[in-house]
Amino acid sequence: MRVDTSPYDEQDRNVPRATAPKADPAAQRPRATFGGPPGLSSFVRPARASDVDESATGAGASPTNTYVIEHLARLMRAGRVFYVGDQALTMGPRGMPQLGDKELSAAPDGLLMLNGRAVALRNTPAARRDDSAHLVLHGQSLKDPYQWMDEGDPVDNTEFVRWMNGQNDYTRMRLDCSSARPPLEQDMRDAAAKMLAIPENVEWRAGRQFYWRVPDGDNNQKLFVRTGLDGDERMIFDPATQSPGANRGVSVYSPYALKSSVSPDGEYVAIPLSNGNEDHELVVVEAQTGTVLDDSLKLVRNGSITWLDNSTFVYPRAIARTPSLPRTEYYADKQLYRHVVGTDVRDDVPVFGNALQANTDGRRYTNLEIKLIGDRAFGSSRFGVARELDLFVASKEDVLSGVPTWKKIIDSSRGVVAFDKCGDDWVMMVRGSAQRERKVLHVRGAQEPNWDTATLAVPETGQDITGIHVRDGVLYVTRMVNAMTEELLRVPQGGAQSTAVFSIHGTITSVSSLPAQLGPAATDGADHAGLLIEAVPWTSGQSQ
Repeated sequence: MRVDTSPYDEQDRNVPRATAPKADPAAQRPRATFGGPPGLSSFVRPARASDVDESATGAGASPTNTYVIEHLARLMRAGRVFYVGDQALTMGPRGMPQLGDKELSAAPDGLLMLNGRAVALRNTPAARRDDSAHLVLHGQSLKDPYQWMDEGDPVDNTEFVRWMNGQNDYTRMRLDCSSARPPLEQDMRDAAAKMLAIPENVEWRAGRQFYWRVPDGDNNQKLFVRTGLDGDERMIFDPATQSPGANRGVSVYSPYALKSSVSPDGEYVAIPLSNGNEDHELVVVEAQTGTVLDDSLKLVRNGSITWLDNSTFVYPRAIARTPSLPRTEYYADKQLYRHVVGTDVRDDVPVFGNALQANTDGRRYTNLEIKLIGDRAFGSSRFGVARELDLFVASKEDVLSGVPTWKKIIDSSRGVVAFDKCGDDWVMMVRGSAQRERKVLHVRGAQEPNWDTATLAVPETGQDITGIHVRDGVLYVTRMVNAMTEELLRVPQGGAQSTAVFSIHGTITSVSSLPAQLGPAATDGADHAGLLIEAVPWTSGQSQ
């Protein structure tokens, strides 16, 4: 149905307008003017032959202006609510829409009429504008006339819920009137079903693979496990069962989102649940039974979960909130806490972050991660949205005990955006001079990197380096060949020529080692046997 695309009136600038759909030239008519309340959009358009319901009117019937009223009545009988100004339409005794005690009719050009005067429909009364509301950010007072939409839990904000439902009604009414929508919807559903069936966040533990996927006909991801490559699939966790009636889910798509993590022995899975905002609740599930343990961790933030042993992990947590704490400070002092499965969350202790000795220069880190290599723990910190990291090292045992002493070994001024250890050498991906340029360096130094020994591990070709992966003592590098193709390079030690072992018109999302019981290791001198490469093509919704 046609929607008025004239500019917003000041009193109604919050009401969205949709772009008028294209129609056949023969069906075009000049837009009519009408004298309804200012700034209100019309949901109606001229009737066309395609509007006729042949089962009701008989084949070959010509369109009439009653179509608009009949369609509106059907929507109202289905539970939709529409307004003229702030007054809701009702169904009259004859089953037709009316305002007060007056029935609506339709003019030949499709406009709704009441007592001979054109009126315009709204799905919802205008959103309330409160010009007295303001928000103070960075010392500046900003007007926020719709701040009331953010107050409290959205589910309890009945005024906001009514407004949102109205916007949904508006969209639904427009979509229901489009004959092009059903085939497009089916195509999108078919493509989405293929994409959602792809396993995500695959982790191998003790000969079993854990992964998330959306079952056919469902809307939310669930956690599955199978033994080996061909074992029977078994679902062990469904986020929807945690809060019946609430739309809770997990974040596995974004590379910066907090992902689930399986313990080294495959007995436990730490799973972050979200209601759609930036705060998570972390639950621990027994992999064998699917039982959700009492370990419920609140105020968990985006970052990473790292298992220190089979029952201890670290996770990111925001600071406790008090009534006097500004909202802009909610996530400023995130820290990594140690948790032991089965213990009280109140016994968790911070092991890395701004409040510890790791932060020696006063900067407030917002992205924290701990990575285990051998018997040492490496803590990386990033400031704000920067990709360059500060790197600290401590004993793994000290982190397990909850009293680590961190030593800074790399400063962010070095431009390091990713690191790993390859034998006694360091592998560093560092920022280049151009905006997206990355270099991969070999740096010697068993305990700390000796930058005087740095050499290029991969010759500079102008192609974008996207990641480094050390698996079974072998370095692999992902890089963009062109705008559509990403490839995986195997980089041998000693300066030998790098070899492309895999490429795809898409993106490589992860590179991991195949468990020993399933295949050979990718040792130096071998090809890429023993690797599990997860990749998604641009052109199909199926992974490889």
